[in-house]
Order: sequence, then structure tokens, then C-alpha cells
Amino acid sequence: MSNSSINSAVAEWNERATKIGGRDTMLNFRDSRDGSLDLSGAHPSGVAQLLAGRATRLSSLIRNAEQLADARRRVKSIRHKADQLSYERGIHTAHLAIGFAQWSRDIDGTRTDFSAPILLRHVELVPRGTNVEDFEISLANDTVVNPALVEYLRKHHGVHIDTDEWIASTQESHGFDPTGVYKRLRTVTRSVPGLLVGQRLVVSTFANITTPFGRDDLPMDHPVVRALAGDADARGSLSRGRSSGPASAPAAGEGKGTAEAATTSAKKPRLSAGVSDANTKNLPTLGANAESENADATKAAGSKAVSAAKTSGEKKQKRLRKRRELRASMAAQTTPRLPDRSPSSEFLALDVDGDQQAVVDAALAGGSLVVDTPPGTGNTQVAAALATSLAHAGKSVLYVAQSSDALDDLATRLDDAGVRNFVVDGRERMSEVKKQLVSLIISAERSSKPENTDLLKKLTDARDRLNAHTASLHQERQPWGTSVFATLEHLAALTASDPGPLTDVRFEDRVMKLSSAARDALRDELLKLSDLGAFTMDVEDTVWFGARFANNEDAETARATAERAARLVTDLTKQTEPVLRAAGMNPARNVDEWGACLKTIVDVSRLLKRFKEQVFDANLEELIAATGSGQYRREHNIDQGMFERGRLKKEAASLTRGPVADLHEELQNVRELRDQWYRLTRDTSQAPRAVDGAVEAFDVYQELEIKLRQLDPIMDDTPDGGDLGRMLVEELQARLSAMGEDRAALADLPARTSADDKLRGAGLGDLLDDLRARKVRHAGVGAEFDLAYWATVLQQMAAADTQISGHDTRALDSLAREFREADREFVKTGGERLMYAHAAGWRRAIASFKAEAESVRTALRAPHLHIRQLALEAPRVLSALAPVWMMSPFEVPNVFATQDFFDVVIIADAARLSVPEALPSIARARQVVALGDPRLPGPKPFSVSVNRHAVPAEPSSSSVFTELSEFLPLKGLRTYHRSAPQGLLDLVNGHFYESAISSLPTARTSEGSGLEFAYVPDATGVPDSVTGQVESPDQEVSRVVDLVLRHARTKPRQSLAVITLTPWHAQRVASAVQSAIRQYPYVASFFTDTTKEPFVVTDVERVQGFARDAVIFSVGYGRTLQGRVLYSFGSLEQPGSEKLLAAIVTRARQKLTLVSSYGPTDLERSRLKHGARYLLELISTVVATSRSEATRTGEQESAGARGMRDAGGAAGATNAQNPLINDIAERMRKLGAHPIVNYHGIDIAVPVGKTVDQGMVLAIETDGPAYASTPSVRERERLRRDSLERRGWTCARMWSMDAFANPQAVAKRLYDLWRDSVEAHSPQSVLDAARAASVVTGRRGSRPKVTPGLPLHAYSETELHQMLEWIQSDNQFRDDAELEHQLQTALAYRGHTDLNDTIAKAVRRYREVQARAKAVFEEQFQEGAESSPGDEGRELDQDEVMPTYDTGVLRDEDLIDAGLREEERANERDDS
Repeated sequence: MSNSSINSAVAEWNERATKIGGRDTMLNFRDSRDGSLDLSGAHPSGVAQLLAGRATRLSSLIRNAEQLADARRRVKSIRHKADQLSYERGIHTAHLAIGFAQWSRDIDGTRTDFSAPILLRHVELVPRGTNVEDFEISLANDTVVNPALVEYLRKHHGVHIDTDEWIASTQESHGFDPTGVYKRLRTVTRSVPGLLVGQRLVVSTFANITTPFGRDDLPMDHPVVRALAGDADARGSLSRGRSSGPASAPAAGEGKGTAEAATTSAKKPRLSAGVSDANTKNLPTLGANAESENADATKAAGSKAVSAAKTSGEKKQKRLRKRRELRASMAAQTTPRLPDRSPSSEFLALDVDGDQQAVVDAALAGGSLVVDTPPGTGNTQVAAALATSLAHAGKSVLYVAQSSDALDDLATRLDDAGVRNFVVDGRERMSEVKKQLVSLIISAERSSKPENTDLLKKLTDARDRLNAHTASLHQERQPWGTSVFATLEHLAALTASDPGPLTDVRFEDRVMKLSSAARDALRDELLKLSDLGAFTMDVEDTVWFGARFANNEDAETARATAERAARLVTDLTKQTEPVLRAAGMNPARNVDEWGACLKTIVDVSRLLKRFKEQVFDANLEELIAATGSGQYRREHNIDQGMFERGRLKKEAASLTRGPVADLHEELQNVRELRDQWYRLTRDTSQAPRAVDGAVEAFDVYQELEIKLRQLDPIMDDTPDGGDLGRMLVEELQARLSAMGEDRAALADLPARTSADDKLRGAGLGDLLDDLRARKVRHAGVGAEFDLAYWATVLQQMAAADTQISGHDTRALDSLAREFREADREFVKTGGERLMYAHAAGWRRAIASFKAEAESVRTALRAPHLHIRQLALEAPRVLSALAPVWMMSPFEVPNVFATQDFFDVVIIADAARLSVPEALPSIARARQVVALGDPRLPGPKPFSVSVNRHAVPAEPSSSSVFTELSEFLPLKGLRTYHRSAPQGLLDLVNGHFYESAISSLPTARTSEGSGLEFAYVPDATGVPDSVTGQVESPDQEVSRVVDLVLRHARTKPRQSLAVITLTPWHAQRVASAVQSAIRQYPYVASFFTDTTKEPFVVTDVERVQGFARDAVIFSVGYGRTLQGRVLYSFGSLEQPGSEKLLAAIVTRARQKLTLVSSYGPTDLERSRLKHGARYLLELISTVVATSRSEATRTGEQESAGARGMRDAGGAAGATNAQNPLINDIAERMRKLGAHPIVNYHGIDIAVPVGKTVDQGMVLAIETDGPAYASTPSVRERERLRRDSLERRGWTCARMWSMDAFANPQAVAKRLYDLWRDSVEAHSPQSVLDAARAASVVTGRRGSRPKVTPGLPLHAYSETELHQMLEWIQSDNQFRDDAELEHQLQTALAYRGHTDLNDTIAKAVRRYREVQARAKAVFEEQFQEGAESSPGDEGRELDQDEVMPTYDTGVLRDEDLIDAGLREEERANERDDS
């Protein structure tokens, strides 16, 4: 873009700048009926007193009663206009003009008259008297020669005025005397044709805006200025986030003053504050995606916008602006997660959230940017953080805001940060500025380096240990590929199931070393085995349970063997039993014992075939010895003679039935069989004998034995074992029969055997045995495997890391507490560090730039300080001395010349400033940070003149925020810091901010949704002849007054504002409120309390820049007398008027009450447009929320709580299925609490009672994923906790290891904390509620000794009457319903409403007694009045209560107007 095009844009800006503030009262002053007071003809003694600097009553200046009344009206008008401009524009305009210069000049062929004040002194107008019968006028000591007149004479006539000399000439020995100035002016203006000097004294509103704004020489090399003018290269450079250094110099002769500015800038090197610049190094890249997208689009969009402005009509241009604003509102949606910085290099003087820190980082990096700052997200906080951080980094800062509240808030915020009086307030008179600069020098000279080594060490250590805990819990560990926390979650989820796994088996290393795929395959094999019934099948299911077969053939062989064996058992029984009976044997009934008997019987039978039956009766010992060898006899120590042996041998031979090969051995067998027989029969009287059928039975036994021997090893692994021969014959018969018949069970046995072998070989033998021993069902087998695995993982992790095995809950709690204390102290010391950095920078500057230092000293010693000149002469030393300045943007060109004196300019509420209004501030800094909210009303023209009929000089235009957002990187604040009820926040967030704002929930849910609808259906009237609308109906005004008085009675600690759509309705409401204050003086303390924000009544056009705890929004339009709705809504029918409603709604911090004569069904949507349609949506939302709140039951609220759990935020979603949290919540529920999991992002929130609408009390947060995903220890351990506590929560940390290891103890500890909190704070605690109700400010005497909490029938009429008298002893008005509620609260009564008749009767009796007493008093008073008549009171005129031309702000002076200040009455009496 060519420089000529840029110059053309600058010329257009200058032309628009000349219209800022309306008519220029500094050069074109006009007397007006409402806006000026001429004191030229005032009483000489009064004038002398006033000019001497003493407070002077208006009645001392004007002593004619009629003229005094007119003067009083004018002064009131001037005062209100001055207050308005001071509050809304940050400029002081009430002045006494001393002398006027008048002349005429032809401009473009048109004769123009000029009237310029010569000297100006700031004036204060203080109302006096109960009904403002008088005003006290005070003049400031500073005198100013009209700078616009000085500039005009220099520019057009070459007249140079030494203003210091002229001012000095006014100080005569007899006091202030302007005569010398008049003479000097006449002398220097002799060459000015027609200039006359008049000696007038006029009080009016004056502001030097037109001249400095119109003449301001913008630096054409300033990149932001060039970008605003449409330079595509400058826009591209800035949109990519480059540092806003000087652009290329313009061509010769283009632009004014640029050479001087460039030279000054070049002479001013960067100054370090004496601290490390580590703050600006290695900063994380934030919002890269949003900014890169913005960068890609804005270069083209910038040039396109410029061309569109030239080629399109006004409608198209508005559409483009709206699209730009929408893009600005939708960008920068995510809050950056900023890690902690090293405390040794980090600087903070006050707390900031992630969004705010990202803005500070971007500014420290040197880039210009715009910041979207919705109300409540920390506009002033981020401005204070920017100012302190930039100053600490050695940069100078200019903070501009047109709202006095915004400027005051910044100063207060810096004072709170420990840097009191650090910012120089440019609104003050130069004498005060000089004092501030001297104070900064003294502070710098006295400053010493703060000693915080121990604090830094303590903070670093605590933070590192907390980070170590978090890392230990959440870092992924190898070879397991998971974290400790995930392991705990798995284990908790497993053990929380019902029934849950119980195995105490831990896996071997070979199992743990498997890959996840191999481990999953192993788990699948286990499940397959389980599915085959390996762990749940028993003998009851199949007799083969536990048997193992390699294949189906083996299984079938075993079955067939069992089947044959079963038949053999039957045969054996039939044949054996008679044999045994015949033999006289009675063995155990099992195959093994039967076999032994049968074998003995068969052996005896076979023996008797070789021996005679008498052999068993012979002396077998002697026969055996005789037939044995000599060695045998010697070994057995038997002595037999030869003859005896011979005889015995013969005897032995006679017992045989034939030849015997070895008689000695055979006789031994006989002896063994005989002994065996006797043992089996237990009868020695009967010799062994042969039994018929024994051989056949023994054959059966032998076959059966073979079968059983085949089955035994197979059945060994079965629960009944494999020793089949030892089983009872009957049981064996049944078992073998079952084995033979169970073909189906054998079908799966080979597969089970194969799987079992495989799993045991893989290392799961212990688990298989455990599962089989506990007969774990198939559904639980997978969980058992998982439990064994995850328990082994945790065991191995604990062995490898002492941080896990040595977990200490108390130590962690102590550590977190220690960190919070240290971190608070660290931020608190930021102020000391900043002051030390400032002192170091100051010392270095005066040592390096001695000439500049001398210029500063000279300027501060001079009678009059000229910052503009000093900034040109000593820019480096002055910026080192005063690095932070704040002022109204309309004062900037008056204070500083056109040079980049500042490194950074912070423009507050840039969405309300037009480009020409902001350009002087932008031009005086190398870097721009614009804060604003494009969803609220934009720039609005204003007039310095009081004349209410003056037409605005310029229609509304796009804001500098919108224009800058075309090419500068955009960041946004998205965290809501006000403690607002959820209903109010949802209304604001959903209707105006695309649900982009996040906020922590409030615990004060018992206070309601924050929304109330006051319906005034009977608000009717006659349509206005001008507007055609029924405006400000009496019924609605009365309803608003009632709401104001109710608030003053019931919520006196909360600030209040009333906002209306029209000034006329606001004016009527304000007048009615003042009248009500006189009628009900007991509420006056609410309006007179100077320690809190003042009560305000204003219209929608003047709402920006302030906020109140509660806001009453009164629509102010009614119906006709016939009940018809007139679809005319004034300003709400204009395009973009929805911003007016956004401005109203966002003023409320705690509660919004909407007062309207229209309900949601009274208006037809199709007949509404723009803001009126938004009004209908607003009414519908408020009504729906109010009705829901009024009809909500505990059961419904519980369901709502469940809904909130489901809709909890991103952090909550992370923890929503956390089994540790669910387990603790369930345990607390069993103890008696009613916890809610994932309540708006809080892991566990516990209400006071059973439902949310009873209030919340305890916020329990874990060290889970949401905690770990927040890289900043400060944010997760302190800032979030502090924010929750500010919202009424009691906070508790639940450590995951503790919750896993000892959940019942954790649940009990948290339950006890909840119980203690409820007892300490809950209104539901019966006795505590009674005590709380008894402590009410203003009640007289002691509370009657009436025990609370008893049944109502236990109280006597006297006791109830005493309680009511004590409740009403504070002299506050209460209707019957309120009085009943107070009595119920005081008695701690929580019964059913249908039993409240006792309460109602007590109140009625009390009212009757009071009425009788009042009647007696009035009768006595009337008698006294007749005997001693007094003055009658007069009714005040409305104009004496509230001015008719302006809404005004109901501040202290208005209370004085109402006669509510006793001290003012006393002063009035003293003066009279």
C-alpha cells in the first residue's frame, strides 16, 4: 500500500478525531441554560474567597433568591455531567474558566466565532443541605493556561506563550490575581485581528480533546498504525507475531513529526531492570493452531476489508464487521496448559490462570496482540499481570482505559500486589504527578534486594517432590507399558465388581515377560479351559472330573474298562460273599480286602491237595525246625537231638499226601497260611479248610483287579482319587457304573487335559490350582487372571520404586500444604522483587544518562511540571523512574508528545474505543495489547458539553479491537473467576459466548440459580406521543422499588444496580428509590455504606465498566390500558442491539432479576427483530429457570445432579469411570453422605443434605488423570483449590494410593470432614441454624431463653410473642410471610407446612398486639400535637430528588440530597 493511501487514511482519522467529545469547549465555548454558571457578577467577597482557594458556598456568591435557585439548578447539572464524564471517560471536566478570549476567523469562506477560556482551575461542587439548598465550591491550587488557546495562537499566529511565567504572574501578594495574564494576552495578540479579552468567571465542563487529537502527528513508520491504515505488508508481519519494531521510513516530506519521533526512538535504547531476562526465554509456544489460522486468513482479509470499504455500501461494510467480530469471538477456544517455570527466573506479582499467563508470555516475547476478555475472566487481572511483568522485564507500560472504575481497579490490584503507588495516575493534576514521581525516587533509593533464597529452595523442593509423586503415579513404566495409576484403576475396577476376583496368586517372571499379545493369548486359553468346565465341574457333574486323557481313544478305552469293571464287581459280590461266610471271614467291604481273603482261601485249598487237614493241628514250629538245616536251627537258636529230629521228620512226612520236593519250605508255607487264616477269621478254634466256589470267585477278582489297576492312575487326579480297590464295594459299583455310562463328559476331557498341560507349562499352574480349589465360575476366570497380572505388576513396580512402596498420606498432605504456603509467599514477594528491579533500573539509568537525570531533577524542582517536555528531554531516565502510567485515552496526547515513549500500551476495553480515540495511545508505544469484548456495545460518541440537545458529533463506528483483530494474533480469556450461580453463568455463556467460558461450580447452590423473574402483568398506561410506547409504567417502577428495598433489607452486604432500557425509566426509578429512602430510613445504611460499591440506577447505554453483585433489569415498557402490546422497543430494534442485553446480563455477579410486564407468551416472536428478539429469549430463559427452581423437588434435583454428573467437563470425563472414585463415593454413601461423582469437573462433590439445592459443601479431588494433565503444580495444588474455596467449598485431596490401599479409612476420613463442615457451616444443621438466626445486626437485647428444636406445641404463647418481639427489635419492615419464616428459623422448625398454623397464629396475635399499642400511641401523640403545634412538612419537588435531564449515579451526594446524613444536618446547623 502506498504512503499516499496511508496518509489519506490518517487524514480521515484526524478529521474524525476533531469530533471526539462534541463541540470543543476549549475554543468554541458557548453559554447554555443547563451547562454553565457565570460568576462574573457574583458578590465580590464571595469571589475573592473563592479565588483565594477557600471553599465557598454558592449562596455566598449569589445572594438573590431567584438567581440562586437558577444557579443551583445549573450547578447540579454541571456536577452530574462532570461526574458522568469522570466515571465513563476518565476525564476531569468541571472547571472554573477565568477570562475568555473571543475572536472571529474565516474558514473556507465561512465566518467562525471563537470563545476560549484563558485560565482554568479545576472545581469541586459539593451539595450541602438536606434538600440541596446550597453547594460548596472549591478550587484546586493548580492553574492551567488553556492549552488549546496556546496551540491555536502558536499555529495560526506564531505567538509563543511561556505558560509557566504566565501562571506565576497570577500569584500576587494579595492572592490569586489573573489581571497580569489578561495584560500579557492582550500584548501578545495585538496582531490577531478582533481578539478581545473578557474578564469573565464561568463554571462549566471543559476538556482539551479536539486540539490534541486533531493535531496529533502520527508516526508513519509505526507498523500498527500502517496496518490499521490498510498496509498489507504491515498486516502480514504483525499477523505472524513479529515484533512490532519500526517499519520502513516514509518518503521524504510524508507525515509530520516523524523525523523527530524516529530520532527520539533511536536515542532510547532498551533498558534492563537489573534482573535476568530468563522470563522471556524458552517460553512455550501457545495457541499455535489458532494463531497460525488467524495469520493465514488475516493478511488476505485485511486487504479485502479495505477494498470492501471503498467499493461497498454501508450494509455490506456492517456485514463484514459482524463476520470479523464473530471470528474474534470464536477464536482461541482452548485454555493452554502452562508448565511451571523455574522459581529463580519466574516473576509473578499476582496470580494468573493459563490464559492470562499465555497473554503475558506473548507480550514479553515482544508481539502485539488482541485479547478477548469476556466479563469475569480477569480483564483487570491480566492487565495488572502485564504491567508488572513487563516492568520487571525492564519495559515501560502505558495503560489506558476510559472508565474510572477500570483505572481505579488497576491501581487497587497493583496495591494488593505489593507495589503501592507504583503506577503513575495521569488523571491527577501535575502537582500530584510530581509527588508520585518524587515518591518513586524515594522508593528506589530505599529499596534493597529481597532475600528469598530459602523461600525459593523450599518452593522448588516442594514442587519437585510433588512432581515426583505425580510422575511416579502417572508415568508409563517399562516393561509393563503402563502407569501405577492405571494399574490401581485396573485393580480397583476388578475388586469393585460383585463378585470380584479373590486370587492371591502372583505370576512368575516368565509370564510377566510375555508380550501383551502373548499374554492375551494365554488368557484366552485359560478362558477356553474354563469354558470346558475345568474349574467348576465336580464329581456331581461327572465322575470323570479331574481325569486326564491324551486323546479320545484313551478316553473310550478307560470308559469301556470301567464299564467291564462294574459288571465284574457285581459278579464278585455274588460269588465272594458265600465263600467268605463259609470260611468264617468278615473283611472290609472293598475289593482289596476281599481279594486278600479269596487268595488265602484259594491258597489253603491248593495246599490241602498236598497235605492232610491235620497238618494245621501239628506243632509246625518243631516240624519246621526238624526238617530244616543245622544252620537254620542255629540261627533260630533251636536245640534238637538227632533222634528227636528223626521222629519229627517221620511225623511230618505222615502229614503229606504224596512226595514233597522241599518239606521244610512247604511247612513254612503251611504255617504262614494258618496264621493268615487266623488273622482273617479271628478264630483259632477252627482250622483252615477248603471252601467251595473260592477258586471261581478268585478268578473274577483277578480280572477285576487288572481293570482297577488300569483305571487307578487315570482317576488319581479326580477329587475321589484313584485307589479304587479300597472303595466300598457298593460305592465302587456305583462309581464304575457312572464311569461306564458317562460318554458325554469324556468328549471334552482330552481338550481339557491338553489345555491344562499347556497352561501349566506356561507358568499358570498355581493359578489353575487356585481356580480349581475355589471352583471359580467361567464368568470370573478372566478377572482372576487380570487380578493376578495387575497385582503382580503393582508388586513389581513397588519393588522397583520406593516412591510407591513408601507412600505416606500424611507426608503428602503436609507437602502439598507446604507448597501452597511457599507459593503464596513467592507470589507475594513479587512486589518486592519488582520494586528492587525498578530501583536497579533507576540507578543504572541515572548513572548512564547523566544529562537526562539532571533534566529530571530540574523538572521536579520547578514550580510546574511538564511531562510532555520532560519525556522528550529525558525519555530513558523518566521511563526508568516511572515505568507504568495509566490514564484516560483522551488525556494521552495532552501528557505525552507523539513519540514511542512506551514499550507497550495496554488498551483496556478496546471494543468501546474507536480507532481515532485509540490512535494517540497506539502511536506512543512500540507494542500494542488490546483487551476487549466484541460482544458488548461498541464505541459511543459523547459530548463534553452539558447541553442535552446537542447532536452527537459522529455516529457509532467500529472499534479499534475489531480493526486490530483483523491482523494481530488473537488470544482469549476463557476462565470465569466470579463465583456466580450456575443458572446465571449458563445464561451468559449460552446466549452470548457460544458456551466458550469455563468455570468452577459454586457451592452456594442453596442460594438459587441466580435468576429471578418479576412479572408485572398490570403495568399499563397511555402511549407516549413521541415514542408511541407505554414507557416507565407506574406499576413497574413500584415493583422495582420494592425489589430494591427487599435487597437492602435482606442482602445488605451485596452491592446492587438497577438497569433500564431507557434513560427516562431510569430517572423515574431513581426518583422513586430516593422517595422510598425517605419513607423507610431504616434501610439508609445500605445506601450510605462507603465501604462497598455504591448503589446505581442507570440506563443500558451507560452500563459498561462496572459490575454489581445483584442487578435488577427493568424493561420499562408496558401495555396499553386495553392490555395491548405495542411492538416498539426503542434501541432494541436496531441492528446489533443484542449487545445491549449482553452488557446488562454481564453486569451481574450473583443475581439477575428481570422485571417485565411481558411474559414469554405475551410477545409474538415473528414481530420482533434484533435485540427485541433476544429480549424474548432472555425472558423465556429466566422464566423457565425460575419456575424450575421454584418447583424442584429433592427427587428431581437428584436426577438433575445425575445429569450434571453426565455433563461434567473434560476433566470430569477423564475421571468419570474411575473405579477408585466410585468406590470411595459408594463407601461414603453407606456411611450416610450423598456424594455426587464428577460434579461439574469435581471428582466427588458432597452436598449438605441429600440434594444439590440444599447447598454443596465438600469438594474431593484426586491425583488422577485430570490432575496429572495439568503440568503446573501451582494450578493443580493451589489456584484451583483457592478458586473452589472462594466459591464456598471445603476442599480435600484424595491420594489414589491411599484410596486403593485403605479405602474404608479414606472414606471415613472424608465423611468426617464432610460432617464437620456441615456442622460448622450448614444452615441445615438444626441448632446451628437457630444460633445463626439469633445473631442479627441491629436487634436489641439478648435472645429470649427459648430452646430451639422443640415441637411447636411445646412453646407457650408468651414464648412465641417474646421471640417475635426480639426478631422485630431491629425495626426492619417484614410482611407476615417473612416474619413467619424468621420465627421458624429462630426456632429451628423444619416441620410440614400444613402444621404451620401455630406459627401463623402467633404472628397474627403479635400483629394485633402491635396494632393496639400503635393506636394508643397515636392517640397520645395527637393530644400532644394539638397542645404544641409544629411546622408542617412539605412535599419535595421531583427535581430536588433526581435531575430530569440525566440518569445519574446514586452515590453519596445523592444521599445528602435526600437528607440522610446526620453529620450533614449538623454541619448545616453550624453554618446557619
